[in-house]
Amino acid sequence: MKAILVAVDGSDHSLRAVDMAADLAAQYEVRLAVLLVKQGIGAGQIPLDAMAFDQLEHLYQTESSLLDTASRRIADEAGEQARRAGAPNVEVFVDSGDPAPTIVSMAKEVGADLIVMGRRGRGDFGGLFLGSVSHKVGHLAECAVLTVL
Repeated sequence: MKAILVAVDGSDHSLRAVDMAADLAAQYEVRLAVLLVKQGIGAGQIPLDAMAFDQLEHLYQTESSLLDTASRRIADEAGEQARRAGAPNVEVFVDSGDPAPTIVSMAKEVGADLIVMGRRGRGDFGGLFLGSVSHKVGHLAECAVLTVL
């Protein structure tokens, strides 16, 4: 194994996936790529605390700017979590697009032998109708996929 990709979205499931991926990366002494995929404006991805702070401080940021800031913060925190868990070489990426194909594309780009992700993310309700991202990644990926509960 040369590299592992872990997909994150800030949900409890994805944070457990970070721990699992970091543990595997430490055991096999391989690179760990942490990826957060932004789905775009209006997708309900901006944390409420970020929006409340923006309003409280009378800041006038665009929804896109808030989404970028929140996404980077979540991804960076996941990267730090992986480092604390012992992953020897961690890189953090933030990308945008449809999550499943973007995750699979990034896995190819970093040469991942394994994709680790949570079973459910922030979009549990949408997943009931559209299919979960982890399910789609499992069908699209050309490498192993580990789904963490």
